[in-house]
Amino acid sequence: MEAPLSDYVNEEILAGNGSRVFQVILKALDTDGEDYKHCKVYKKFPSQFENFMKKILGFDEETKKFIRVFITENLKMDPESVTAVEALKAMANINKAANELSDNAIAELRNALNGRTLPTEERIKSFLT
Repeated sequence: MEAPLSDYVNEEILAGNGSRVFQVILKALDTDGEDYKHCKVYKKFPSQFENFMKKILGFDEETKKFIRVFITENLKMDPESVTAVEALKAMANINKAANELSDNAIAELRNALNGRTLPTEERIKSFLT
C-alpha cells in the first residue's frame, strides 16, 4: 500500500521544497498531462497523485488558463519560489473561481482564505490525500 501523499508533501515542506507539487501541476498543464507521470511525486504515489492530477486536468480550458494567469499575475512569483501553502491557497482560489465545491479540503481552504480560520499544516496536507 502506498504511503500517504500528504506525508511526502510534509517532508517537502520541512525540507523547504514545498513548491514541487505546484511545479508539477504547471508542467502537466503545459503538456496536457503527459509529463506528470515522469515526476518524483508520481513515482512515489502513483494512484493518489494520478487522482489529484485528474482533478486538475479535468478543468475546462478557461479554468486552466486562469491557473496560469493566477500564478504569473496574481502571485507575482517564479513558480519555483512558491511555497506549498501558497500553492494550495492558489489552488483553493482556482477552485473557487471554477466553482468546484465537491472537495471538503478545498472548501476548508476557501473558508480559511475568506478569513474564517487559518488552515493548520495538518489540514493543508489533507488537501492532497
